[in-house]
Amino acid sequence: MISTAQQLFDQGKIEGKIEGKIEGETLFLERLPQARFGKLPPSYQRRIAEVDPETRLSWGERVLIAATLAEVFADTH
Repeated sequence: MISTAQQLFDQGKIEGKIEGKIEGETLFLERLPQARFGKLPPSYQRRIAEVDPETRLSWGERVLIAATLAEVFADTH
């Protein structure tokens, strides 16, 4: 039987990994477009921080093919 302390520790590790992954994706998605298009406006920085992981992945892929920064972050719904 796993103790309550161990369960809390394990849950904390999982949450920490998830938070670290999100922070890494966010940082990467801020830096990659900056390298290609220049300084990232605060409005895009906010969108990156608030968006779901699937959209972050889509935007990251678009950086490779987009002609403008606006194309990277264009809504495709």
